[in-house]
Amino acid sequence: MTTYNTGHIALANNYSYKSVPVDFHGYEGEDFRYFLERLESYLVINNVNDTRKLAILRSLLKGAAKVFFEKGILKKLPEIKYEQAIEALRSQYVTAELIQNYELKFNDMIQGEQEIPSSS
Repeated sequence: MTTYNTGHIALANNYSYKSVPVDFHGYEGEDFRYFLERLESYLVINNVNDTRKLAILRSLLKGAAKVFFEKGILKKLPEIKYEQAIEALRSQYVTAELIQNYELKFNDMIQGEQEIPSSS
């Protein structure tokens, strides 16, 4: 029997995984809920304290979302806390229309036997 020693070791369980947050631009069709889920995971995994949460949130906002946050939210509430900022962004970017659009897309999906879901 021949054995090969490649010098590589595969680890089945790698617990050093770090969730990476994504930027949020506020584009039409961009899902704030997905952004928030990734951000919250990152904050929990890295045990980020409350004072740094707002700074990290601000660094991830780009384009229209950054302008809305700085001119629409911070001007009115310069001492805003992280949770308040999230609620203000959620009310701007998670609308009933957006949720309805996702529901319609979900309902339009079809799935045959042994197939992955797809749009018709």
